Formats: sequence, C-alpha cells, structure tokens
Amino acid sequence: MSTTAQSASTYTLSELMVVAAAREIKDGEVVFVGMRLPLIAFVVAKKTHAPDAMGLFENGVIRSTPSAELIYTMADPPNLLGATQCLDMLGVMSLLQSGRVNMGFLGAAEKSLDRFKDTLWAVDEFAGVRYRDPRDHDHALLDISLDPHLGPLRRALLERVRADGECPAAAL
Repeated sequence: MSTTAQSASTYTLSELMVVAAAREIKDGEVVFVGMRLPLIAFVVAKKTHAPDAMGLFENGVIRSTPSAELIYTMADPPNLLGATQCLDMLGVMSLLQSGRVNMGFLGAAEKSLDRFKDTLWAVDEFAGVRYRDPRDHDHALLDISLDPHLGPLRRALLERVRADGECPAAAL
C-alpha cells in the first residue's frame, strides 16, 4: 500500500469535512455556526489559526471564545455563560440577511434546518423557493413575480421620507 493510500485511510470523511470547514474560517470573521461538525470546525479554527473569529450560533448566542465545557445543544448553560450576546432567531437571521456574517456552516440536524428554513424561506409548489426578509413585520414572502408584493418596500420608503423629509428618488 502506498504512503498516500495509508494516510488517506487514517481519517474519516467527517474529520476531513471539519478540517476543510475550519480552513475556510479567517481570523476576525463572523461565522454562523451550526451544531455538531460545524461547531467542531469553529473550535478547530479558533485554536489553530483564527483566534479572533466570532461565532454566531443558530439559537442567537454570539461568542468570541468557544464554551469552556462540552455542550450538547446550543442552549446549554456553558454556551450561554460568557456569551458576548444572546439574540432571538429573528435577530440571527437579520444579521445574516444584512451581510454582517462572513460565512456559515449548518449541520444536518433536521429540526435546526427546518427552523432555519421556516424563518427565511418557504417552498411554493408553483413558483419554487420564495424568501422572506427577517426584518419585514408582515413576514411577506418574496419571489420573482410579474405582480410583486410591494408592502415592505412601500413601508420602508415612507419611513425614510417621513424621517428625512422630501428628497429626490435617487436619494432614497
């Protein structure tokens, strides 16, 4: 057996995925971290090459350092203790949608993926995937349409005009 073949059999695919994900995390980045393998990848990155990376967990916890104790769920007390901030799911999705997160890794926990999906998008049998803006109070679904729902845009523009007074459309 060649040296390459021997070394290839000394790690699992899960371990390979953790290393590959950890290498993608750059120092100082904000990373959306899911449970299990994504969490392990975040810890590996923090310990090896990205000590200033910030973890944003799917339940709203934001941490600059990994939990000192083993956690089984994101809401375990050791993960909350020493957290930089604790948001709700809407707050987390708002950070993602506004571009304040550099990257994200989700695990395959069906319940977590379902909560994430339910917060951000819905599947429509005719139009396909439709997205919602977490900041929209009506939680209206957005999609490419010949007849779009303009409520959120209308409200945002009216709020801006009320706050700033009359202005040219280009200033909005």
